[in-house]
Amino acid sequence: MAAFATMTQLPVMAQQTNDSVLQRIILIGDAGELQNGRNAVIDAVKQRIDLDKGNNTVLFLGDNIYPKGLPPEVAQNYPGAKAIIDYQINLIRGTNANGYIIPGNHDWKKQGPGGWETVQRQQRYVDSQYLANVQFFPKDACPGPVGIPLGDQLLLIIMDSEWWLHQYEKPGLTSSCDCKTEDEVTTAITDVILRNPGRLVVFATHHPFRSYGPHGGYYTLKQHIFPFTDRPESLAVYSAACYRFYLSGYPRRVWYDGRYSTSALPKNGQECRSCNSRGTASRLRFRTRPYIAVYPRRSLSLHRKRRGCEG
Repeated sequence: MAAFATMTQLPVMAQQTNDSVLQRIILIGDAGELQNGRNAVIDAVKQRIDLDKGNNTVLFLGDNIYPKGLPPEVAQNYPGAKAIIDYQINLIRGTNANGYIIPGNHDWKKQGPGGWETVQRQQRYVDSQYLANVQFFPKDACPGPVGIPLGDQLLLIIMDSEWWLHQYEKPGLTSSCDCKTEDEVTTAITDVILRNPGRLVVFATHHPFRSYGPHGGYYTLKQHIFPFTDRPESLAVYSAACYRFYLSGYPRRVWYDGRYSTSALPKNGQECRSCNSRGTASRLRFRTRPYIAVYPRRSLSLHRKRRGCEG
């Protein structure tokens, strides 16, 4: 499992003020474990950032509860799982910041059967806290996208990438989701962007849309044939085809994922800055410089390929 936390002060500058940051986004991914009852990265955020000062948005980018999301209340491991998500919620509780919790594959019962109900259970628990500044998106295990304005100059778009990848039961044509098919999701993303001309668009999701790392299908020959030989167990198992995303086309875009700690976009954009942001939330690494890419093309496209494997 891989996890991370980064903090970015997006390049949207105030004029002639002491604080040049109009919007600060704190990214915390794969925070689904506690060590001795604590999460070192969340503690570091508390120590380093005053969430009552300025405009702060905290994004939890999925895999919020290891190993298989939030179990039923009658389950023996429910108290421990509940404590994990409470630790994340409590970072935002009572502050002036806004927090958004996004599901990952582990929140869908580790991309397994019963994932649909499991991710909805986590959402219902977050909603039951009745905190106006803490939201679980997208709702009802729907794919999204969910568009959230961050001030006058930024637009946050949240998508549940595990809905796209999930191989078992999930909301579809008979659901109440606004988007019921992959084509409807891509159309909706394009639509929300076009309705917000001039805004810097921030995409937030769990999986990388495109990656030059192993989740994007880039391996050595040995890793392709024996993908688990790098693990301590030295298991030699033939690889299976999995999916990858990539998104191209919108000219003003910042993209974050919870799989590669925001550092996995390839350097094929018009502008690329600050590529060093990898780290873990379950294993302390706290970096302050995310990967930002602005792309020159204007037509938006989202594709799915059978390449790479889920972790």
